[in-house]
Amino acid sequence: MSPQIVTDDKGKKIGVFLTYKDYEKIMRELEDAADERAFDRAMRRKEETIPAREAFKQIEERRKKAMRQNEETIPLREAIKLRKEKLKHKNDKV
Repeated sequence: MSPQIVTDDKGKKIGVFLTYKDYEKIMRELEDAADERAFDRAMRRKEETIPAREAFKQIEERRKKAMRQNEETIPLREAIKLRKEKLKHKNDKV
């Protein structure tokens, strides 16, 4: 990697030029690091988990049911939020 530092008239560093190949490499590494952090956070939580296949199945069943009832479907984030709230209330009762 050979970045070129861009400076202003006073010599202050104000930017960097990278090759597109270097940029793509950095972006992949950042995404990988973010994925690792998200995985680590998820593993530290003491929440009930279900396999992804089962989660997708439940989401699809709810979507189909909502469509049959001519209701609007809810965004995936909202569905996850509702699921977490349900689990929290379930754990509070125990």
